[in-house]
Amino acid sequence: MTNIRMKSWKKDILSVANRSLSVITTDRKQNVISFIETNGKAVVSDIAGVVNLIDGRVKALLREIVADDTIEKIGDKRYTHYILKN
Repeated sequence: MTNIRMKSWKKDILSVANRSLSVITTDRKQNVISFIETNGKAVVSDIAGVVNLIDGRVKALLREIVADDTIEKIGDKRYTHYILKN
């Protein structure tokens, strides 16, 4: 009985943690979109400074936003920049 209660408690904690991470990710996405709206275009290093993440995590976040069809990736490798989709 105690084991079942413990598993349920862990699920509740994980559920709250996942919800919190989702809110943080949504806020970061909105910050990135706002930055691009203000500046017209952005590169990974610019965005990393805005959202306080390392380049690798910023690239993953940008891939998510591109998949959401909100921004567009232009260029390749070191010449990549991002703009809002029309």
